[in-house]
Amino acid sequence: EIMSSATVTSRTQGSDESDKADLFVFGYACKLFRDDEKAEIIEKGSHLIPWMGDEKLKIDRYDGRGALYDLTQYEACSKNMDWSDTAEDCEEDQLCEYERYRSLYLDEVTEQTYREEHAKRTQADHAEIAYEYDNPVNEPSLQDASQENEVITGKPFVPSAELALPPNIQIPTTVKHNAIIVRTALFLAQQGSQMEILMKVKQQSNRNFDFLSHTDPLHEYYKHVLGLIKSGAYVPQEQHLEETEPAIKEEPDTGDHYLHPSLV
Repeated sequence: EIMSSATVTSRTQGSDESDKADLFVFGYACKLFRDDEKAEIIEKGSHLIPWMGDEKLKIDRYDGRGALYDLTQYEACSKNMDWSDTAEDCEEDQLCEYERYRSLYLDEVTEQTYREEHAKRTQADHAEIAYEYDNPVNEPSLQDASQENEVITGKPFVPSAELALPPNIQIPTTVKHNAIIVRTALFLAQQGSQMEILMKVKQQSNRNFDFLSHTDPLHEYYKHVLGLIKSGAYVPQEQHLEETEPAIKEEPDTGDHYLHPSLV
């Protein structure tokens, strides 16, 4: 037992010596000089010089402010100044946040693959149609093009008393357009602001959803309805939403006018 313990001790000492051999410390010796007079000068700030003759602002000779002759543009803002963001600034910030974190909400790889496959299928379908040389090509008329971008029409909209609209607020002109606004507000009240940003980007070319923009006259009405729904003061009835479906045209799935299934 004594031999075994001695062997273990020698091995431990050998490992410690090898570990110490791997450690290397290198440095220089320095000599400290005590200078009470210089320390007192620095403590009192006697070594500082006034900046541009201003006795209230003193700097040392290594201060970067010595290279400047005007500090007004670098001074802190006054407390009386109002730097609150406007509605346009908030909207721009929301769009920037959406672009920054878009990959968290959208699978861009899958979406791009789907678009490529859809384009291939569309091209293949067109290739199967034989070209008729005898019949002239029917070009879309200006009237058809204008109808695609035309805001939906229909029965005039009369707001109910339960909406409690404030004075001088602009309301939608038709029942169909109001149904789209109410259904959108109901959907976004459940989904949150991130979905509102996503829908605003997806529907930016659809005139029926211009009310999502802060610059649109109907945006105030949309925000009013959204606030009522969130607070529970207004619960949309089925008759308020029944006009929505005819207002939405079925188009090829190009992604330009994406509409969430809850809005259909």
